[in-house]
Amino acid sequence: MKSLSFAAASVLAFSLAACSGNSAPTITAFTLTVGAKDAAGNQALDGKVTAADADEGDRIARFSVSASGPAAVPEQSIQVPSGVTVTDLPIKLTLAAGAPKGEYTFVLKAYDDAGEPSAESTAKVTLP
Repeated sequence: MKSLSFAAASVLAFSLAACSGNSAPTITAFTLTVGAKDAAGNQALDGKVTAADADEGDRIARFSVSASGPAAVPEQSIQVPSGVTVTDLPIKLTLAAGAPKGEYTFVLKAYDDAGEPSAESTAKVTLP
């Protein structure tokens, strides 16, 4: 099976202010759609994540994302900028040029400042 990497092309102004304790963050929505290819043939995936952490003083610090499908996409980290208080995160992922066509399942986890992981959330996209 071919292995691909993807880049977190943009993580728009996002931080999840929340609340101190030991509960894990939660992801309530994760969606992805196939966007446009760039001049080099890289495939954009546009999406949105809604997540929160109920612990006082904690915020979502990063996400990890990986995918399976016609080609494996190893786990990568998306850092969340600090100081912003939006609960819906627009994200843009990029699959490298030549990514095989077919259905991919992306797996996302949120991590708070304390390093607590959320349960996994999945989104599926099909490259035409």
